[in-house]
Amino acid sequence: MYLPCSLSLLRIALIYLVARLTVADPPAFYQSQAYETGELGWYPELSFHSTELRAPQLNIRTWEAECDTDEYFFLAPRGLLVGPLGPVILDSHGHMMWHREDFGNVYGLTVQKYRGEDVLTFWSGDDEVVGHGSGFNYMFDSHYRQLYKVSAAHGLTADLHEFKITKDNTALLTSYQQLPADLSSLGREEPGFIWDSIFQEIDIETDTVLFEWHALDHFTFDDCYNVLIGKGAEDDAFDYYHINSIDKDPKGNYIISARYSHAVSYIDGHTGDVLWHLGGKNNSFHDLSDGKATSFAWQHDARWLDDYATITIFDNAAWFGDDKRPARAMKVRLDTVQMTAELVAEYIHPDEYISESQGSMQVLDSGDVFVGYGSAPAFTEFSADGRVLCDAHFGALAAGEDGAPSPGAVMSYRTYKHPWVGKPLEDPKVKFEEGVFYVSWNGATEVRHWLLEGSTRSIFNTGAEAWTTIGSIPWAGFESSINVETGVTDATAHLTYRLTATDSNHRIIGAWGVNTGGFVHALETTVHSRWIPLARFVVFVLASIGALTLIASFWRRSPSFMAVWMHPRPAQYQPVPKMAP
Repeated sequence: MYLPCSLSLLRIALIYLVARLTVADPPAFYQSQAYETGELGWYPELSFHSTELRAPQLNIRTWEAECDTDEYFFLAPRGLLVGPLGPVILDSHGHMMWHREDFGNVYGLTVQKYRGEDVLTFWSGDDEVVGHGSGFNYMFDSHYRQLYKVSAAHGLTADLHEFKITKDNTALLTSYQQLPADLSSLGREEPGFIWDSIFQEIDIETDTVLFEWHALDHFTFDDCYNVLIGKGAEDDAFDYYHINSIDKDPKGNYIISARYSHAVSYIDGHTGDVLWHLGGKNNSFHDLSDGKATSFAWQHDARWLDDYATITIFDNAAWFGDDKRPARAMKVRLDTVQMTAELVAEYIHPDEYISESQGSMQVLDSGDVFVGYGSAPAFTEFSADGRVLCDAHFGALAAGEDGAPSPGAVMSYRTYKHPWVGKPLEDPKVKFEEGVFYVSWNGATEVRHWLLEGSTRSIFNTGAEAWTTIGSIPWAGFESSINVETGVTDATAHLTYRLTATDSNHRIIGAWGVNTGGFVHALETTVHSRWIPLARFVVFVLASIGALTLIASFWRRSPSFMAVWMHPRPAQYQPVPKMAP
């Protein structure tokens, strides 16, 4: 909004200002053993001056030149020792770019395409039913405005595992439903209950269900690797299948990953029939790689590559209390005519990270492979040929026994890497403290410099040519700071002050009036331009109110004169003189 402000505190206090960079965001740790063993806390965080938001602090283990890109890391840290929770975007150096703390538990923060535009998507809701959840899938635009809140239909709720926007601009999502079941074949004689795994394809605009599939119609308890021990009661239903990802091909068919079947299955998009299985007890393929293409277990995040002949999978290869193998990301090429499967590539971290649950694999446009380790608070970028390029931890990975994290301490369901342009509509947060201006603009990805500027002109005559740069600093992380050194006061130094954000081309993308009380008022910004007419109207209204206030004051001092001057009355309505008692 175009509302310049005259800042008397600064005008009285300052004759000159010398601005210099002070580090507001400490750098990420680099190969810190104290970080890994938990000496710095299970989940090291940064706090800021200008906002109450907190940011995860990374420990970078490996960093090659290829890591220094304009892309961002997308994760949603959670766990017993993480708080407050919420989605987080970090830049390639680990600086926080955006964070929300009002959604609680969040899963699957990522960037997807919807109608040709990039959107942020994630799930949030109740995940206290261990292994799945009940909530909503959210879609936000580049201004961080909520576009859609998507749930399942037919009386079901959206589960946390999947929200995939298809090339048809529809949504694939998972859901779980508790049902009574006969579990006598598994040794339970009492009445039993199970969780049925369901997925739906939904029209985002109308909430219409285009397709729905239930595991219970196609899979039996004999197909699963999960054990019933201690489960099956109504308050602890047996999850025998556990769907955790869905993808769709141009034929209109689906691949789904089921953790407890150790299989990726191909579903007919018209009948719901299972056309084949990769892995598991009912594997349909001859493995050309001595079992390495089909021996994955407890897996997550099965996706088609663009050739629709190769599938990527995050193979957890570990289970709680089971013999644990290191997690791997894998590419498997399928020949669905000859029914063969071949392991094209696998990516295992040299430190052999263990991931007992969750996890993700993403093939980047560069051909590199980005891996999130789910229950292990780490992510890694590999070159296509398997070399570790970037490796970072967002929690103390070696604080548990044998180098494994304590289950549930710090984790992120999936972790992604994407380009993203964020243009927040909200103003920056500014705080003046002990001679330093601290500024943060949550979600703004295009800021490259902050400028503190002054003008000697009237607040109603501060065009672009009227501003003089007092101090300029490069963007220094989520929070940047300008140290202000003061001298002899001079009331004529400046009439107006502003803080300006510029992009890599030195174009102004936002300007705000500021003062030492932390007051922030938008002056001009590309994302606020639609409010400028309203702002000018507000200025007019405020001026009018001021004038009316002055008139009212006059009225109180001379009511009879003001009454006649403002609103002459007919004779019959003139005040009646008071009668003497």
